[in-house]
Amino acid sequence: MIYKNIDIKWLGHSGFMIKDALGKVVYIDPYKLEKESEEYEAADFIFITHPHYDHCSIEDIRKVYKPDTVVICTADCQSKMRHVSESVKVMTVSSGDKFQFEEQKFLV
Repeated sequence: MIYKNIDIKWLGHSGFMIKDALGKVVYIDPYKLEKESEEYEAADFIFITHPHYDHCSIEDIRKVYKPDTVVICTADCQSKMRHVSESVKVMTVSSGDKFQFEEQKFLV
């Protein structure tokens, strides 16, 4: 679905991929991504909402992760991110936090 130059794709379960007009790619809770059946764009940002296996799936995060991806997650997910990569960039957030990366603004 495209809405105001933003491409939004439901990936199944609670997962979404959002691509803005500037080409930035955001994933939310990627889970059960079938790499063989579809190529997924590398993520600029990955949001993980909570530590349950179907929202914080290391296997699926690895499928869309690249070295400069920023993973935004709650503190209870942070320790799991070292299984994605030793050099993973993690930002921990709490409900209601606001932050900005370059031109990207987020409200959690």
